[in-house]
Amino acid sequence: MTLLYIAFLAFSIIQWFRNKKAISIIFLIFSLCNCFRLLDLGSISGKVADYALIYVFVILVYSYKNINLKGDFVGKLVITIVGYCTISLICTIVFTEEKPILAFQAYRRCLTLLMYFVIKQLNSKELFDTIKYTLWIVIISALLYILQPLGIHLYQGGQDETFYAGEMTRYRNAPNYIHFFILFLLFSNFKISTARKYICLLILLCGLILPMSRTNIFTLGVVIIVYLLSQREMKAVFGLTIVCLIAFAIFGSYWEYRMGSTDTSNDIMSALSMRNYKDYDGSGGTFQFRIAMLMERIDYLWKSQNIWFGIGFPHELSAYTRSHFNFMVGTSLNTEYGMLRCYIETPDISWVTLLMRLGLIGIILYMSMFFYMCKRFFKFHMPLGVCALLWQTYLLLTSFSGDVIGMSAFNNYCLMFVLYNYIIHYHGINKDRTEQLNRIA
Repeated sequence: MTLLYIAFLAFSIIQWFRNKKAISIIFLIFSLCNCFRLLDLGSISGKVADYALIYVFVILVYSYKNINLKGDFVGKLVITIVGYCTISLICTIVFTEEKPILAFQAYRRCLTLLMYFVIKQLNSKELFDTIKYTLWIVIISALLYILQPLGIHLYQGGQDETFYAGEMTRYRNAPNYIHFFILFLLFSNFKISTARKYICLLILLCGLILPMSRTNIFTLGVVIIVYLLSQREMKAVFGLTIVCLIAFAIFGSYWEYRMGSTDTSNDIMSALSMRNYKDYDGSGGTFQFRIAMLMERIDYLWKSQNIWFGIGFPHELSAYTRSHFNFMVGTSLNTEYGMLRCYIETPDISWVTLLMRLGLIGIILYMSMFFYMCKRFFKFHMPLGVCALLWQTYLLLTSFSGDVIGMSAFNNYCLMFVLYNYIIHYHGINKDRTEQLNRIA
């Protein structure tokens, strides 16, 4: 499988040279999304994200003359973030006992942000084609995903929580981008037949419901309903309510189990009532756990005077990290050394890894990039921009339940960059046409 994936990488690079950039860029998205779980990652040597990094560097070496930062605020922020991470890496190597090779392993994924300058070279048609190709990959992935409860296991990954309400198994290996493409099919002007649109929506909604993440379902529902109410789309709100009632009727026992497994309101109140992480005794829910983990990291960084710049790039599993940190709260990680507690990185919340590695300065830089794209999506008020803005709102609201906008969320930033550059290119083309018509008139 490794040789096939290397061939896929080579094919994608060749497609770029043949000016078929929309086909080529799919390799980048595919790799950053863990192959959408369509391939067995265990049969591929190394991490597939590293293949994405190789792709980015080959393209940038070939087309470095096309990089232009003039008037490109996001591009300047990308360079600033990568530069800041590089300085942090150097400080880690010079001022700590961490091995340089391990520090570089922790740092290298930051270079993935340079993909922005690859994506920027696509024109508006190529960018929209990229979105369309990704949609169909997600639909196929979601279809294979929802076959798992039926005993058809063609999709990679597996179950992590089993229960017997309705004789169903909970699978949390849902495909990436399901939430965005639900918004895309609902609110964009993508040309597709009505029947095909509703079939795709049904597949994606099943992919949303089956993982039974209360946070994701509730947040996406609130984002959609608030937007529809703001647009006074009462018929759409009514139709959405009917769909939700039907879905809850179908997955009734499943929903009852999930809502009864943990008292969500008590979990939130317990988290908000904590004065410090020492109040956490492990009896609460996942939200309280995540807040306690964040509070403990803030406490450590503040006392060690690293709150502004973070601790840099010690490797999570290195001897240095294991000997220098001993946090009480952390995600359990199954490694070759057995079950270990994560000290620096976690997939459970977006803010811990960012804060630990890059400090408040890193968070400010990342959020400046995130909110600037939000601003542009809002300013150029077009259907795809609305979808992008709603998706970013969803990601921000769920950032306390997973690393969706932090240092591990390059898959999400990749799609954001595609959407952002499409909006910028589309607006620029229409602006030029308007100016030409005004000159003719």
